Formats: sequence, C-alpha cells, structure tokens
Amino acid sequence: EAAPAPPPPPSPAAAREGGRSGGGWMEGVKVLDLCNVIAGPTIGTMLARFGAKVTKVDSPRPTYSPEITVLYGLAANAGKRSVLLDVSPAEAAGRAAFEALVARVDVVVYNGTSDALERLRITPAQL
Repeated sequence: EAAPAPPPPPSPAAAREGGRSGGGWMEGVKVLDLCNVIAGPTIGTMLARFGAKVTKVDSPRPTYSPEITVLYGLAANAGKRSVLLDVSPAEAAGRAAFEALVARVDVVVYNGTSDALERLRITPAQL
C-alpha cells in the first residue's frame, strides 16, 4: 500500500496572508523573523509556507538602497506579516512593541552578529 501523499503547499493567496494556509505541519507556530541576510529570511519564508505565522521585523531605516530593499523584500519576505520597528535603546515605544512581540511567539529567527544585538541592548535571554 502506498504512503499517503504529503499535504500540498499553501496556495499563493494563503502565502500572501502570512502563511495562514489552514494546514501544514507548522500550523499554530508563531515565528518572529529578525533576519536580514539571505539564509535567515529564506528560513522564515519556508516556515510560512509550512503554515507558521511569521512576523518580519524591519527597521524604519533600511540598510540598503530603496530599490534593493523593495526587490529583495518581495522575494525574501513572501508569506510573512511585516512590522516596522525602531528597537534602538532610545526608542521606548519601539522597544515595548518589540518586547510584546517576543513574548507572544514560539520561535525567534536571527542570523546577524552578536555585536549587533549588543548595540541594541538585546540579550539572547530576552529572545
């Protein structure tokens, strides 16, 4: 007897809705994506395709030119919800919103350097 077929990937419409496909082995898992470099955003997109609810946190001050940011963002952030937050230590409102997001998720994905987190005064224990 043949093994059952794996579930289909979410429809393009479901992928645009933050991975809410109504199925998938990651359904119900909440992910906070803090990644900016190829491998990290790709993982977040894959998790969204498998049904996770992925929220991408972006800085209001992008590191790249607007053209690169838009084109790369469309490809690397497919299926994710997006929020712009300034999490620098001087921005109390952004920090509070960030801490609230961290408290509500199951997984935090980050692929930057530890010194970048230190500059933002974010510790691994907080994540």
